[in-house]
Amino acid sequence: MLKKIEQYRISYLLSQRNILAGVSAVLLTIVFLQAIFLFFRNERIIISPPELHQQYWVEGDRFSEGYLEEMAVFYAHLLLDVSAETLLYQGEVILRSVDADSYSRIRTKLFADAAKLKKENVTSRFEPKKAIISRQNLEVQLKGTMTQYISGKQISSYEETFVIRFSAYKGKLYIKDFSLIDTKNKKYNDDVEPNADQQQKRD
Repeated sequence: MLKKIEQYRISYLLSQRNILAGVSAVLLTIVFLQAIFLFFRNERIIISPPELHQQYWVEGDRFSEGYLEEMAVFYAHLLLDVSAETLLYQGEVILRSVDADSYSRIRTKLFADAAKLKKENVTSRFEPKKAIISRQNLEVQLKGTMTQYISGKQISSYEETFVIRFSAYKGKLYIKDFSLIDTKNKKYNDDVEPNADQQQKRD
């Protein structure tokens, strides 16, 4: 009788051990799968600007349209709302966000633009009115009015379209290109990016 009781207890303990081992194995598997999921998962970051007009999100190398638009407008301000005195300083700020492959080309263009503004003694201001955003291509077209001044007096005002192209690395945007693709000012038609018509049709 005692032997049967002893065997029953041993059998019970063994079954409890097997159950606990099974539960532990399942929990370890779940933890392991969660670790793998977290390792490969891109964290989505909600970004709130100083003035809460809208929220932006960044997930890996994917960005919300609002974020792309606001960054394009910000960089356009630094590049286009300029005078000969301010362009180089604002250009230095821009160059911190230029990708390595485009750095030399964009830096050279900034110096050329500064020399051109100094020669003509022109101050410019760009007022964006419409943004066309391609989230997949990390590209934003900004359409608006370019106004130019000499000694505080307006000398011209015309519609222009610029495109800013980004690259992405580890959740951060870098400027790959910033170009004029359309202008109503015939004087500067030579500055328009080649194949602009094909580019606009593609977008």
